[in-house]
Amino acid sequence: MRKTLTLILFLLLILTVLSGCQPEKNRNKSSSDVKIKVDLQDVANRTPIIRTYTKEEYTSFDKKEIDEIKDTINGNIEGDIPALVLENGTGELKISFEKNPSSSSDIVSTDNLAKIKISVLDSIYSEEQVKEINDLLIESEEETIYLYEIKRYLNNKEALYVESEDAFMESMFIEIDYKIDNKNYVSIFAINTIEYN
Repeated sequence: MRKTLTLILFLLLILTVLSGCQPEKNRNKSSSDVKIKVDLQDVANRTPIIRTYTKEEYTSFDKKEIDEIKDTINGNIEGDIPALVLENGTGELKISFEKNPSSSSDIVSTDNLAKIKISVLDSIYSEEQVKEINDLLIESEEETIYLYEIKRYLNNKEALYVESEDAFMESMFIEIDYKIDNKNYVSIFAINTIEYN
């Protein structure tokens, strides 16, 4: 009896650890020598789960591999991905690029303005894309910092209304396509947006 109880408690502990939030050290991973950092206003101070690849590698992935990446950047549990707080329908992403992140990394500029592709979904767990936005990041006044103004893209009938928060939420996957030192990269992450009434 005692062994059975110990085994059950041990299994519960393992399940708790495995199903927790993605640890900070695993949130920003790259298969190359470049990473991006995304800074956004999130009430819980969470950072996005980001995956970075060379563009050549990323475009070689099939649908199943892309879906697995999206599952990863969705996080392990509800609330694992950040929620950008929108005010008057807009919120700001600040993005910077790091070269050689594992050693003494350098914050670098891109060779040209990075492209941003936003896939707005019914919910972060939905595969149905409601809208797609294609645009460019803009340079900020701070050197090597790039900005993008995220908007509320869905109307009240389309967006998820969370009654307990008295707020509208939207979910999106964001791809950043950029070039550094003549080499192309793609970084992908997910965020929610929340606008309180």
